[in-house]
Amino acid sequence: MNKPVPAISADAMNILLNSNWVGNVRELENAIERALVIGRGPEIGVSDLPMQEAVPHAACGRRLEDVAQAHIERVLEECGWNLTHAAEILGIDRSTLYNKIKLYGLKRQNTIAV
Repeated sequence: MNKPVPAISADAMNILLNSNWVGNVRELENAIERALVIGRGPEIGVSDLPMQEAVPHAACGRRLEDVAQAHIERVLEECGWNLTHAAEILGIDRSTLYNKIKLYGLKRQNTIAV
């Protein structure tokens, strides 16, 4: 990537430092690379970080099932679709997580071919 590395705002740095990277340096690397690609300002800000993408309440829905689906999907993305870790965070068995993924038709997003 031939783009100069901008500064990182204090708020964005706090989020990076306090995020659970699940021991995956690649996940952190991808988050920073994404921020460099989409960032337009003189520094990387909170809005440039992928973990700040939230589903608006209106889009998420008000039913418990809608909220549960959005939460499961968010945890899966944060864990890089590591189902064992996601199930631990959610406090459910892996088999229950598999069933929820199938029930909600969840699919992995943002896959990058190497």
